[in-house]
Amino acid sequence: MPRRAQHLYLMLISYRHTRSTGVLDWAPGRFEDFAPDACSDDLTEDLHILEDAGLVVADTKYAEVLIRTYMKHDYHLSNGNRAAGLASQFQFIKSPKIYDAMLHQLGRQYRETPDLKCWEVFRRKVPEAMRTIQEHSEKADSIDAAF
Repeated sequence: MPRRAQHLYLMLISYRHTRSTGVLDWAPGRFEDFAPDACSDDLTEDLHILEDAGLVVADTKYAEVLIRTYMKHDYHLSNGNRAAGLASQFQFIKSPKIYDAMLHQLGRQYRETPDLKCWEVFRRKVPEAMRTIQEHSEKADSIDAAF
């Protein structure tokens, strides 16, 4: 992967406005200040490279980006209190594409670790989303290519 795209990925995962869902607003101008040679067109090109590599899901219409493995590696799923906070953030995702991709990622995680505390929290706080997560877990292999 090109160095610029790697650098963008590092900026995305460490950006202070990345929500606990792994979703952030896509405004390339915000990231121009982090590298003197960065410009919006290059950052958008790098974002597409990250998306093609399966690291992010981008929806430019709604100006949102999902870092696909953010929740898995940020320990939100293994802690009941953090899972409750995470569930409360679902409502702030504007993009249907990003929301579905996030639930798909959670479905894969549910299939791998069905005993985590977060799933009971999700059943209580976001039951409709939890049903979708369970559906995604059952067919995760067949739809992985879509994301």
